[in-house]
Amino acid sequence: MNRLWKIPMQSPYKITSDAGEHIARTPPEWPLCGIDFISLTNSQIVLAFADGVVEYKHKYNPALAQDGLTDGGYHTLGRFVVIRHYAGAVPVWVRYCHLEIADVEPGQTVGAGNVIGLSGNTGLSQAQHLHVDFWVSLDDLQEAQDIGFKKVNRFVTPWPGSILGMQNVDPTEFLKNCGLDVIRDKTWG
Repeated sequence: MNRLWKIPMQSPYKITSDAGEHIARTPPEWPLCGIDFISLTNSQIVLAFADGVVEYKHKYNPALAQDGLTDGGYHTLGRFVVIRHYAGAVPVWVRYCHLEIADVEPGQTVGAGNVIGLSGNTGLSQAQHLHVDFWVSLDDLQEAQDIGFKKVNRFVTPWPGSILGMQNVDPTEFLKNCGLDVIRDKTWG
């Protein structure tokens, strides 16, 4: 697998919450550091950030989304998939959330830029968008920090079946080192 990383939306798109803003505005009960993308055209195709393997697909039930405590709060994220990518030798799990359609299945291999679904407004979402958040294992945290990931000082349960000891991380510096600008104007387009 190559180690190329790409933005998960086709152009034109806008980042409405970068990682710094996202962590600052999330309430303590939903303490996620992530990045929110919207498409500025009718195309809402969601692409894989990098080569990887799909590890989890959330079977979304809209009736549970209004209760943030039901099902561990996972329904607040709507329909989502988790893909294990690699940043060098470090496994990085990316959760792609609020999808209208998830076109991948657990165990499936994807390439950087492959279509994985369509952005949506599922879960506790106020508008159609793609929310992504990044995770590394505590065993790999130091190596992840060495290549640009920043530890977020909040712990949340990542997803059912995930490995124990997952840490939500800010990917901004890592992605900038890959040539991807993930700090943008934060107003709805």
